[in-house]
Order: sequence, then C-alpha cells, then structure tokens
Amino acid sequence: MAYTLKASGLATNLVACLGVDQDDTTVKDFVTANSITHNASIGSPVVGTATWKSVSRGWFKTDQGADAFSPRGVTWNATKPVVNSGSGASGWGLIVIVNALVDATGGFFLEIGGESHSIKRDGSGKLVVRQASTDQSASTTSIGTSTKLTFGCNVLYGGTNSYFYGLESGSLSTDGSYTDAGFGTNGLDLDLFGGVSGNGVGRGNYHLVAVKNAPFSLGEAQSLHDDWVGTLFDGAGGGAGFDIQRMTQYPNTLLRM
Repeated sequence: MAYTLKASGLATNLVACLGVDQDDTTVKDFVTANSITHNASIGSPVVGTATWKSVSRGWFKTDQGADAFSPRGVTWNATKPVVNSGSGASGWGLIVIVNALVDATGGFFLEIGGESHSIKRDGSGKLVVRQASTDQSASTTSIGTSTKLTFGCNVLYGGTNSYFYGLESGSLSTDGSYTDAGFGTNGLDLDLFGGVSGNGVGRGNYHLVAVKNAPFSLGEAQSLHDDWVGTLFDGAGGGAGFDIQRMTQYPNTLLRM
C-alpha cells in the first residue's frame, strides 16, 4: 500500500510534503497534484532506509552535479506549491527531518522563487532565512553532519519568527529567532529542494520535508520530529516499512489500516 495524507489535523495544512513512500523506493510530494522530479543524476544510492527513534524509515538523497553550483535534488513541476509571506498573509513554516548531511557549513536547502528567497546555512553551519536577497539573523545552533536531526523555521511578514532544532536522540526546541523586516512577497513558488541553481547545494539524506502555509507551533513540529508517519499518514498497512516496533513504540499514532 501507499502512504496517504490524513484528511484531518496537521496534514490538511501542508502545501508540500516530500518523502519516500511505503515501498521505500518512490520519492514523492504527498500533497495532491504536486508532481515532482527526483533528479536522475543523483549518485547511487538515491534512496535508502535508516532508523529514526528505533523505527525503520525511508530517506531520499540530494546531491550536486559538476560542482557545488549545480544542485541535484527534488524539483516541483507544472503545479508548484505556493507560500505566502507578504503583508497580510498567514506566513509559512518549514520542517526538515535529516538522516545525514554531507557538508558542514554553507549551502542552500530550499529555493523559493529564486535565490533571493531561500533557506540556507551560513559559514558557521547555522540556519538562515534569506528574503529579498537579504540574510536574516541566523539560528543559534550549527547543523552538523552525519547526525540525525530535525531543523526548521517560520516566515511571517513583520513578525518574530522561530527557528527549530533537535537531535533524533532528543526533543525538538526553538533555536533562536529573527525579526522579519518586511521582506515578504506573496505567491512565491517552491522550486527546488536540495540547493539553489548557481548558488549552492544542501547535500544529504532526508526523511521528510514539510511546508505549511502558516507558522509551525512547537507542538506541531515536535509531533513530526517524534513520528511524522503516525502524525501525517493514513492507509499504510503491511509491507515495506511496517514492523512490530511501530506497534509497540507508537500505539496511539499508528497508521490506520
């Protein structure tokens, strides 16, 4: 069977949800009508599995081409998700669950209507929201390599916006903030996860990329960090990726069968 987003709760507020389907092979955006391409030039293995909080979960890979200015990741096709962060809009939020990153510093994770609006890391490895070609204040904690973790951020016009960070072995928490100086633009498309063409890459293995057209509360972000499958998906019966650990570790958030 395939994972299907729930018809209630947090899942209904997502405008994009990248991950690996229950077959542990298919990379997709689970939001209806959001078609994607997982770049064919990514070096093998392009997908795999790893434990997250003792449960086997699929991951997908992003890479680079000839150099760090040629990202190879996930691109959205004809129907692109749209985020709204301009004046009067509800803002948006990003949560990314990582199996491992390759590069310790720099690089871009998410391209939003081009390089001038993007999510990146600075030279210290800290998360940065880039708006209208201006880097906002960075997060508190450097995002390390070869470490299972969750990171994220909120983007709300004129507001004080939280960053999120947490190791797989622990809980998620807010990780500093920045005050948006009004660098908001409504109706920006999500273009690419894994880098920004001509600027940099965010090479790594990722379990989940969730984008919501409203800021994430800490509780919502924590639920994804703890068990994004149980939080977001219905319809995942037996087969690849289903095991007894899920039944014992998450008895209250099991996938409905």
